[in-house]
Amino acid sequence: MRKTKGIVCVFTVIVEILFFPYACLTVSTKWDAKVTLTIVYGNGMANGVYDYGANDALDMEQYKPAGANNKFFEGWYTDEALTEAFEATTITADTTVYVKWTDAGNYTLVSEGSYGFEYNAEGGYWANNNQGAHNSSASIKIAAIDGPVQVKVTYWISSEANWDYLSSAVSGTVEGASINTKGSNYTQEEAQVGEFMLQQGDTLSFNYKKDSSTSRGDDTAYMILEINGVVVTAYVPAE
Repeated sequence: MRKTKGIVCVFTVIVEILFFPYACLTVSTKWDAKVTLTIVYGNGMANGVYDYGANDALDMEQYKPAGANNKFFEGWYTDEALTEAFEATTITADTTVYVKWTDAGNYTLVSEGSYGFEYNAEGGYWANNNQGAHNSSASIKIAAIDGPVQVKVTYWISSEANWDYLSSAVSGTVEGASINTKGSNYTQEEAQVGEFMLQQGDTLSFNYKKDSSTSRGDDTAYMILEINGVVVTAYVPAE
């Protein structure tokens, strides 16, 4: 206690001591053996070397090269002679994989009719230009001058789903599943992918068709076009 101007002040401090039980915990660590994936790209490209743990999952799609030197990627192989396809989904030991390339054919990319598709550089996609034009069709056509020509299209759509839609049309011996979005809409996050292979003389068209009334959503089909492994951003007319 202390005296302050004749007033006696008493301070009481209560201290509570808490006790916590404890136990010993033994932790053991398991280390996977380190293994290496080596990709021999060839075609003027440097090899890729990637570290993994033994038995790790293997996703080869992330290593798939873009087209280069007028060639496109065809597949992964276990041997330099490219006779045995590589299909593993896990890696258990040091592994070397070889890329098979295919000589790419020449092609044209043109618009057909009154409406077509225009490339949006900011968005990085092609889009039809017939928004609001009822009873119309916008199209873009790829024609193989010689083969093969590899086409990959990533697409999404915002439209009056049952009436305005994106579809594909082919002539010749084009390989690949047809596209028809009638009755569906997809956001960019839900984008679908179509893959096609054209031989000499084949054509592949993408069409956005509008009915005679009403527009919904963006009234737009969006596409990212990769031809022979390269993203295409401009028309390629016949020479």
